[in-house]
Amino acid sequence: MLADDHGGAVCSLGTFLEEGTRGDGPCRLAYAFVDAGPPPQPPSSSSPSGIVDGDVAYLGLPPGSDAAAASLAWFEAATLSLATARSADYVARSDRNTLMSMRHLLRHVDGLRPAPSPPGHDRRGIYGGAMVDRDGCGWDVPPCEGLIGRTFMDGEFYYLSSDLARYASSEQAGEIPKGGGIREDYIIGTRAASRPGPIRMMSLGGNRFWYSGDDLGTEAGWMTQWNEMEEVALIRGLAAPELVQRPKLWPGLLRDEGVAYIREAP
Repeated sequence: MLADDHGGAVCSLGTFLEEGTRGDGPCRLAYAFVDAGPPPQPPSSSSPSGIVDGDVAYLGLPPGSDAAAASLAWFEAATLSLATARSADYVARSDRNTLMSMRHLLRHVDGLRPAPSPPGHDRRGIYGGAMVDRDGCGWDVPPCEGLIGRTFMDGEFYYLSSDLARYASSEQAGEIPKGGGIREDYIIGTRAASRPGPIRMMSLGGNRFWYSGDDLGTEAGWMTQWNEMEEVALIRGLAAPELVQRPKLWPGLLRDEGVAYIREAP
């Protein structure tokens, strides 16, 4: 349950798909908690595509599937089977220990390019998140030394335009690397970067609207970060507002950018 659904603009994935079936509804940003396994009981006849129950999406993967397999299954479901009920312009994923400001995410999403019509003409190739370069991955550590494009987006949170998500989760992107120890975000990034044509990477490392950390494992840590996120507003000159909303003390703050912070009025 969300503390604020922003006038219905933010909703569960189940509600988002139901609105698509009806052909109406205000939801523009859908969220889901993804379970890699099968649903605990057969889904109801009203469950879109048979894998969504409210705010939970079940992927039906076999036990022991790794994080990369789950992410690819999620991107495939979101751009193929679920799209029959209602298509999405972008598909994202985040780690379980990531706290997201839905208010700031919604503002960012509203500033992104929508998918063109018809879908067959979609070549946006947009890939956004906090960028990890070869140094951050590990210069001489396999498989980082063979990093395609030299960068990928950190698994804390990243998103793909629907055309790129569909490609990265398809057989066209090649086989999934086998063996333990390979980062999920590295695998998704290299698969996305292998698509022919330009890939437009949106680096949000200095303008994060999320927080990821082990302190979110406790209620006190969660509430501390939540309060920081909701109580602080950022003003930054004439910069694009969808790229600069972030709390005061979060990672990536560059004080030489002319950034000013104010507390919101109670």
